[in-house]
Amino acid sequence: MGYHWLVPLAAAIANLLIGVSILWRGSRAATTRAFVWMTTTLVLWNLDIFALYYFTDEAEAEWWSRLFRTGIVLAPAAVFHSTLLIVDFRERLWRRIAWAGHAFGLGLAIVSLVPHTLVRTLAPHQWGWYPVPSHLYAVFTAYGVAYLVLSVAIMWRRYRAPLSARQRLQIQLFFFAAVFQVPFACTNLLTVYGIGIYPLGNLGNVVWTGMIAYAIVRHRFMDLDYVVRTVVSFLLAAGTSTAPAGFAMARLSSLFGAHAPALVGTTSAAVGFVAAVLIPTLQRTIETRVHQAIFAHRYDYRLRLRHLASALVHMLDERELVRALGEQLADVLDVEGCAVYLRDDRTRESPGIAGLYP
Repeated sequence: MGYHWLVPLAAAIANLLIGVSILWRGSRAATTRAFVWMTTTLVLWNLDIFALYYFTDEAEAEWWSRLFRTGIVLAPAAVFHSTLLIVDFRERLWRRIAWAGHAFGLGLAIVSLVPHTLVRTLAPHQWGWYPVPSHLYAVFTAYGVAYLVLSVAIMWRRYRAPLSARQRLQIQLFFFAAVFQVPFACTNLLTVYGIGIYPLGNLGNVVWTGMIAYAIVRHRFMDLDYVVRTVVSFLLAAGTSTAPAGFAMARLSSLFGAHAPALVGTTSAAVGFVAAVLIPTLQRTIETRVHQAIFAHRYDYRLRLRHLASALVHMLDERELVRALGEQLADVLDVEGCAVYLRDDRTRESPGIAGLYP
């Protein structure tokens, strides 16, 4: 079955650490409890995929998968409930929809524990076992899609009428996380229905929970374009650096394995060292390209601000410095005028206007 089980296992551990770190900050808030519950369902989902990839015996893989499958069945309602609390929707109708989803998911989870109900059997794939869905699985798919659409709908409604500027930034992060999670999660469903594409939902849900955790705990936010370009550039750099090495290591292990432990161990250490050096270097290069491609306007004015900062350090005359600062800021920020105020350190009086530019 290879080493494909490492991906879902790593995702389960990452989600567990994210959930524990949020819980450690305090469990009194309903938002925190809902987030931890959502994270728990995703941990179980990842363990479900891990069991299918890890166990070579079909009966053993089916038993553990059926046990952990309760997580993915409960996940749609958990995601919706967590989203509902984070965006602060208190209407009774939405709360009823959330509890109805939990009740339906719980009933479906209990039914799924019975063999051959949600999943008829397991079929071998190149990366492990994968479930062959029953007719009931279509009901679960419809339920999952419905609550995903509802989650997006309430986020969009709150984004159009936020309770605060901070909440608008939170929701921007939610949508950015969804850009990663939704396509990745769909690859898992496509595989269930016989489309031979490697399931990437495990990686997507780690990005999802990580971004939501950041949105919950941060009182001040980084610019969204910084988050986007940092995450995208890191993923591209990590994938470019580690994917070829991963395939090479898998090939090396299949050829030599236990017969050459020193060779495999030395190669693994070398790959780790190269990745540690290569990933940051590639990320800096890719980040600039991503910034130019996705946020061209912001990249332009930030580049001009950096040039302005470099030029100002060489100006010794105070009036010239203030004039250059005001004119350049008005031009870079595309505003009609920029007022520059200076404080008189001798009299310690209120700051007075030094100039209005342009």
